[in-house]
Amino acid sequence: IAFYVDDIAAAGDYLKKAGVETFLGPIPVSEGPAAGQSILYFLTPWGTQMELISYPKGMAYEKESAVKLWSPKDQSK
Repeated sequence: IAFYVDDIAAAGDYLKKAGVETFLGPIPVSEGPAAGQSILYFLTPWGTQMELISYPKGMAYEKESAVKLWSPKDQSK
């Protein structure tokens, strides 16, 4: 399960201050169609790995594709 956040660094800091174990991140994606997103993995208190994801300025594929993936920023649907 992934949760979209606008500011992945702030969200990661919040998790750490709350005592949540974080690892592998934030990882910025700088190449390929997903360039522009960042990911941070964390472990829930019950032991499930989840992730935070952020791409506040969009992803690279959006510059050339007429078709856009669903975005949590699009509240019209």
